[in-house]
Amino acid sequence: MSKNEPRRSSRVIHPPDRLSSDYSTTQNTEKPKTGRKKKADKRRLSKSEVEKPEITKKTKRTRGGPTPEWYDRKVKTTREFAPNFGNSVSDEQEIKEEMEKIKEVMDEILKEKEEILREESQDIADAIGEPKVHIPLNQSTEPKTEIKGKDGRAAFPLIGLPKRKKMIYQKVTQRKMDFFEPITKVVAGHDEKQLSHVPVIHEHTDDMAVCSQIYKIYQNGIHGYVPDASEMSPQLLFQLFKKLLPTITNPDLFYYAMHRSYPNFGSQDDMSERFPKLVRKFVRDKQEIKNLLELEPWKPKKEESEGDDDEEDEDDGTMDSDFTGNHVIKLIEIYNGTDRCSEDCYKMLEGARLNEKLGKFLTEDNYVEVYIMKSCKAEEAQFINEMMRKNKKRRKISNFCETSRKFPEISCAEWFGRVMRVCRQPVDGIFQDEIMHDFKTRDGRFRKQMIAEETARKRRKAEEDDSEGPLDDVDSCTIAPITPCDHFGPCGPEFDYCSCKGICSIDCKCNINCKRKFPGCRCTKMCLKGSCPCRKSGWECNVKTCKSCVDLDTDDLIPCCKNTDITRNQGKLVLVKTSEIPNAGNGAFMGEDVAKDEYIGEYVGERISEEETERRGKFYELSTSYLFSLPGLNGSIDATRAGNQLRFVNHSKTPNCRIEYRMVDNEVRIGFFTNVAIRTGKELTFDYRYDNGHAQRFFNLKPVDRVPKFACYERELNNKVKYKKFNVEKLVKQIEEESKKEQTVTRSGRLSKNRRYDSDVSTSSSHLSFDPTQPSTSAAAAAAAAAQHPIILSDDEEEDDDM
Repeated sequence: MSKNEPRRSSRVIHPPDRLSSDYSTTQNTEKPKTGRKKKADKRRLSKSEVEKPEITKKTKRTRGGPTPEWYDRKVKTTREFAPNFGNSVSDEQEIKEEMEKIKEVMDEILKEKEEILREESQDIADAIGEPKVHIPLNQSTEPKTEIKGKDGRAAFPLIGLPKRKKMIYQKVTQRKMDFFEPITKVVAGHDEKQLSHVPVIHEHTDDMAVCSQIYKIYQNGIHGYVPDASEMSPQLLFQLFKKLLPTITNPDLFYYAMHRSYPNFGSQDDMSERFPKLVRKFVRDKQEIKNLLELEPWKPKKEESEGDDDEEDEDDGTMDSDFTGNHVIKLIEIYNGTDRCSEDCYKMLEGARLNEKLGKFLTEDNYVEVYIMKSCKAEEAQFINEMMRKNKKRRKISNFCETSRKFPEISCAEWFGRVMRVCRQPVDGIFQDEIMHDFKTRDGRFRKQMIAEETARKRRKAEEDDSEGPLDDVDSCTIAPITPCDHFGPCGPEFDYCSCKGICSIDCKCNINCKRKFPGCRCTKMCLKGSCPCRKSGWECNVKTCKSCVDLDTDDLIPCCKNTDITRNQGKLVLVKTSEIPNAGNGAFMGEDVAKDEYIGEYVGERISEEETERRGKFYELSTSYLFSLPGLNGSIDATRAGNQLRFVNHSKTPNCRIEYRMVDNEVRIGFFTNVAIRTGKELTFDYRYDNGHAQRFFNLKPVDRVPKFACYERELNNKVKYKKFNVEKLVKQIEEESKKEQTVTRSGRLSKNRRYDSDVSTSSSHLSFDPTQPSTSAAAAAAAAAQHPIILSDDEEEDDDM
């Protein structure tokens, strides 16, 4: 890992040491894999993002306590001005004037809204008229007279109801746990740049310190922490943009003033991207959409025209009909008397020069039909991929000259010749496509490629200055999420057009004989650890590549492939009970007997990005939640809001299960496997592998003790003097009782209080004032009084733990 790379949050369970595997025979594949949590590091932020708090003697804490950054109580809600569309920087006076202008226009819009609502309400009232009461035909319209007996009760006898039978139900004890949505598979999570609420924290916790940290890690802070200037909704925001954009001369100042006026609707960057989205949401007419988008002329027009290009592609052929095998069928125009890009345009080729470029290709109606092969070289691949980017759904190539201008090192006519050399044409009406190599050849090429990359990775690792952990290179990791690629030319992380970045899967639409495409295996049924190539690489066997071992329709009683546990989703019964580990809360227990190395189940939750991992990891220091990281800095699995029973598996230094990362359907999945045979009712544990500092911090400290408290709740740890813990509720009750004892009744019948204190007790950190002469139900006020007069115990006395 590079020194300049951001470190992972300490609330993340990191992957095992073995991130990837090649086909080397020196690897011990039988070694159990366990989760590992790295050493905690403070997230490295730029100076523009966060001010480093000054660490003084007062901020030093014992091992495992709050880290120094939590002691910054300054909540910085205002973001800095960023000149994105210009170079001018506005001062505070200009910003306030722009905000005042926005407020005036918004007041007019709100008045128009009220007038429209008043008119609509009146129209509805006129249409409804006076409400009519429906009276059934068999019901009398005369008022009913109630008949009562002598005792005032109803004179009619009550009808006797049969006695209800008593049912004996089994007593069910509700398990105390935080709310989460039960799911059976991993779901996609979203990046949250704004926290939806102020976190629920303990009353002793310094909320200013917590909010200060949240504003440092969340770009848009906390929703509602800073109120908007006025009422706002997406439709009102759309109307505000429509009225203000025609008068804007400084777009950066406008977007920043909009953010300052309505911080709950996004940052300055979010405001600059809002209007096109609002236009497409509230406007249906295409011409009106085009006119409204022109109100922001400072933006590039490329983004605005992408939708039109897609619509044109749909009207001109389909991509699926052109893709057959390892090639793409297209039509290229070869002659046009007027539309030429330069003196060296390929459309000017005639006679012998044209025949030289075309070779054996035949033309028809000024077009030549070509079969562009995906197995072209990297030099031509850059040009062809750029040309095909706008012609995937078009049968005819319409941007050849436009593409050649982006590669000016070679003339347009020369590019035409190169493309023609890559293409093929049917012979006697029969096209001979490239044939896929046999398994042995593809497997050998894949092994050779992976070993070469692993050697290069180790060489870079030896030269790396940071030796704290393994080098997290996605290109050398066989366990990494794959986005199937679809392009011409070779694959690899060095090519921008390849989306895989690591290795290719069977779902990629690149060259069928790509040397980076995982070939699968040819095992017979069992797929044992030591021999199966899929197991070595951390891939589960796929029915598309592993023809001899996988049969998903087979009966469970028949021996089948042992490398499809997560694919089949046939886990064991896991129950949630109170953990046997002290102060661990709930735990996961086996509901059936399981043998060694058996699959228990998949750890599921939200799949979140690396940036979201950093945000949630810091936020989860206030709770008992953890994130399960994925190899290669590819995000994490968060089971806090949604998950299954395995989210309750606790930590142990002597675990009975382990985790393994598997590639299933181009995604990284986390499976739990047994280290030993486990009987029914045994609690499941695995090793988090925390160091001593973080074991003390996260296992021995409650969340309330990991962050600063108000000054009145802080306890000074000293070997000779101990400060007694106080019970807030008892203290409040005691103060109220003492206050009532001093009350007397005057001749006028009013209550009089004789006790008076010389001065009020106040604390600087919480800004609380406390008057002991008044009955109080405030725990904070009672704590303030206790902090003013702490109770000192001797060394041989015990602390009162009644909190």
